[in-house]
Amino acid sequence: MPNIVSLEKGTCTDRAIQRFLIGEREKREGEGEDTPFFHEDPTIIYQPTFDEMIAFAKTHPGTVMFIPHVRADINARLAYTVDPWKCIDEMVFRLENPPLYLAGKEAAPELTCATLTQLQGLVRKSLQLTFIEAKNTQDAARQVHEKQADLCVTNEKGTQTYQLEIREKLKEMVIFWMPWVYERTT
Repeated sequence: MPNIVSLEKGTCTDRAIQRFLIGEREKREGEGEDTPFFHEDPTIIYQPTFDEMIAFAKTHPGTVMFIPHVRADINARLAYTVDPWKCIDEMVFRLENPPLYLAGKEAAPELTCATLTQLQGLVRKSLQLTFIEAKNTQDAARQVHEKQADLCVTNEKGTQTYQLEIREKLKEMVIFWMPWVYERTT
């Protein structure tokens, strides 16, 4: 059975994969003109970070992982390595990212912000925050819930799961999802 490796449930990566799989089911049911890549629903394996997704896919050749185009560092690493990584061009798709929010608990002093390094630029510079690295948007929300940070950059799922107050809606983005597979060499 085919596998897809994803960041944890509730992340933008998980949402993109779920949307991709809806399209695959529609193709299998004859609702689309294209041929589906997967002839049955794949198993989704969840990992906490992109590096752990890559390590899993490398030890399980044929597993597909989707990397957002905004992670140019990862896409370049996969494209220009000696390892046999292949981007499956016919599976690249575009998806509006769910809104991201600056969120926190009610009485937080707003001095620290948990987020991915790549998302720090979305937060107003005038806040003069100290950033704390998060593995993903759900981890950022979890850090606020566990009082390791005052604020975070997360999505609606993170605000709901950890009962965070939205302070500001951040820039919305369109993401191109790049599917990668590790091909075993003979």
